[in-house]
Amino acid sequence: MPLETNLRKKVNIDITPLVDVVFLLLIFFMVTSTFSELPGIKLLLPSAKTSAQQAVKELTIMVTADNQLYLNGNPIKWTKLEPELTSALKNSASKTLIIKADRSTLHGKVVTIMDTARMAGAQKLVVTTQLPAQ
Repeated sequence: MPLETNLRKKVNIDITPLVDVVFLLLIFFMVTSTFSELPGIKLLLPSAKTSAQQAVKELTIMVTADNQLYLNGNPIKWTKLEPELTSALKNSASKTLIIKADRSTLHGKVVTIMDTARMAGAQKLVVTTQLPAQ
């Protein structure tokens, strides 16, 4: 009488199709995702509880903590502020200027920008803030 032997088949799970699917999903999400580009200028905007988010494509002037001035991402000098703003506002349809000033910027510098912008022909001034961290 022959003895029964417990021969078990080894189960092999082929994970090659799984790896293929994971790589295809990874490539799909990398290709379809959008990346927002932030300007390379570091600003810490002041916070305000009553600020509202607006998406506007207008003239933007930025003042860094060390009082460097940028108009639409391009560095300008304080002495050239009025002529640069005048020429930029002539080409602008809505005559709106967005002011992004670092929270450590002196108040007088922001007032100078606002006054110069009004003299250059800006009709609307927007001072940006950020919502406070919750």
